[in-house]
Amino acid sequence: MQDVPEGGIAGGSTRLVPAREEHLPLLARWFADPEFVRGWGGRPLTREEVAAKYIGRRRPEVVSLLVLSGVEPVGYAQYVTAGPDEGGIDMVLLPRAQGRGLGPDAARALVRHLHTTVGWSRVTVDPEAANHRAVRAWQKAGFRLVGPRGSQLLMESRTAREGPPETVEADAVRRWDRPACVAGPTGRRPAGRPCPEPYPRPGSGPIRVAGGLVVLVGPPASGKSSFVRALVARRQIDEDAVASSDEIRAELFGTSSAEAGTDAADAVVFGERDRRVAARLGAGRTALAESTNVTPQARTRLIALAGRLDAPVTMLRFTPDLATLLEQHAGRSRTDVTIADIHASAADMARYAGADRLRSEGAHAVHDVPGRRQGVTPAEAAARFSFI
Repeated sequence: MQDVPEGGIAGGSTRLVPAREEHLPLLARWFADPEFVRGWGGRPLTREEVAAKYIGRRRPEVVSLLVLSGVEPVGYAQYVTAGPDEGGIDMVLLPRAQGRGLGPDAARALVRHLHTTVGWSRVTVDPEAANHRAVRAWQKAGFRLVGPRGSQLLMESRTAREGPPETVEADAVRRWDRPACVAGPTGRRPAGRPCPEPYPRPGSGPIRVAGGLVVLVGPPASGKSSFVRALVARRQIDEDAVASSDEIRAELFGTSSAEAGTDAADAVVFGERDRRVAARLGAGRTALAESTNVTPQARTRLIALAGRLDAPVTMLRFTPDLATLLEQHAGRSRTDVTIADIHASAADMARYAGADRLRSEGAHAVHDVPGRRQGVTPAEAAARFSFI
């Protein structure tokens, strides 16, 4: 088994380092705390038990790790070999470190290490079914439910298939249902068959959105999040298909952190969004990128990501007029977006996100999503689309 790299396993906001003998006083104190072990069997442990199990004495079968946020220890994790290319992981955080996105971030980093460095094709976890917080955290880290196992739920993360990345990507290509119409700047296929109407008209049946990457394009307060919530509520898309920059920012940095609005935070947030999109596309599954995406620079990285996996790109435009945008913004509780931001984003949308421009950048299909200006609710707008 390969060792943990020097410097530890790096996540976006966490780092995992080997637990060693010198960490025994800290870990013994944690595992003696009933609140800490509530999610770890529920029984406080003696110093001797901690020494035997959690400071590296069971290597190489069990690798013990400290979870750090910055330089501060905030939790314990371990991975356990169960076969030549698979095993399980466990993790527990201090109560004060929970609810800040640290657990999912550390789990994603650890799983990435196990898949890419250690070489496991399957990683499992088994949280208590009643521990909804833990189940949701593992889902955010990319684990999918396999089924119940006693009082626990077996969940897993698998690689697309064994082999080098280029082989995995080639395998994913074969899974896509290609769009019936690939629209160029003229809106027609070479043979002359017209693409579907760019705007979903009532009574014309739902517009079919091809599997692949779906990119939402629209200023803040244009209705993107409400539309996505309606899609999920109607079970038209899987909640795990959505890679929302706002939700990722809240997971990683909280809702009131001054750090959340920095350029460094943006790099972490959009890097994590791209990772989630790539994971979905690499498995041959649809991914929906929810952020403003009103500038060519914002769309380029997504289009390139889809291109590497030969995944079709569909862009859904949200085009309220400025008065409607400002009205919808006034009804939100967002303090991180100003009226000036709305004006600037609306101007970028008008200048850089026309349907022909999006097609010329590489979108296979472009559709407009109706909203309040057309007298259409988010649920009604969602009903006008069908996701393959």
